[in-house]
Amino acid sequence: GHLCEWMALTASQRSGIEFKVNRDDVRVILNRDELDFARTTIAKISRNNGNKPVVVIAPYATTKNRNLSKAVLEKVVDGVSGFAVPCLLEPFSPEQYIKGTVGIGDKDLRKSSAILYTADAYLGVDSGPLHMVNGAIQGERIQGASVRRDKVIVVVGSSNPDVISYRDNRVISSTGGCDASPCGAHGY
Repeated sequence: GHLCEWMALTASQRSGIEFKVNRDDVRVILNRDELDFARTTIAKISRNNGNKPVVVIAPYATTKNRNLSKAVLEKVVDGVSGFAVPCLLEPFSPEQYIKGTVGIGDKDLRKSSAILYTADAYLGVDSGPLHMVNGAIQGERIQGASVRRDKVIVVVGSSNPDVISYRDNRVISSTGGCDASPCGAHGY
């Protein structure tokens, strides 16, 4: 959302035309094939793991100050494993792999957005996948589809909760006592 607002401001300054765009307008409208692909992917992972709910974990961002440490991730995976299937969003390097997770994702960003949307829960940092899942939720809402109200999105790290929350989406922000919160990378 903050990127969307910044781009609208920049475009307005350059063109002299006012653009009214904010994070509540961000939407990814997924097609039936993308949603079917994601539903099949999530259902297969759930079925192969005792029909547990699927939690996608996206712990990495382009700015290192937002990445979750391996020790924290191992604790999260250990805590989630009893009642859900923890899936680690690809791509990740071999040293970033967390034992007990299932790799999930796709090179096609729209399919990845559909996977994030279809999963039972999302846990991550302020990064592209966070905006992809929220955009997909808002895209479904705009089309008049029945949006899952039980979907939980948890964001941890050093970001400003006002920037990462989306209107009507169930986003829980936890800074976890981070000294850098809110994130200095965004000028807060």
